[in-house]
Amino acid sequence: MMRGKLSSFISHAFVRQPSILHKASVGLGSGIIQGMTGVGGGIVLTTAMTRMFATTQLQATGTSLAFKITGNISAAATFAGSGLVDYTSAFWIGMPAFIGVIRHQKNKDSVVSCYNL
Repeated sequence: MMRGKLSSFISHAFVRQPSILHKASVGLGSGIIQGMTGVGGGIVLTTAMTRMFATTQLQATGTSLAFKITGNISAAATFAGSGLVDYTSAFWIGMPAFIGVIRHQKNKDSVVSCYNL
């Protein structure tokens, strides 16, 4: 009996049509957690989007990946400002990684097709 009431309460607490304020609040909360712990997009944002905004798992994951860009740029700028970035290593590690991602991007299509997208 308790489980049914709890489930009903939770389903009414979710925001099915989120406003910009709802999205901004989740983004701010996730950004604060990410800034303090280094964890944010994958755990906090994806879960919040699927649970609170009734977003599909794949759409939440894609949005989370886009969100990570802002955190990574901010963190890189902070480290660079402190002189803690080895640009030569970043180039020689980053460029082959980038090429590998672009070259093998076709594999993502098989993963996405598993979900009938």
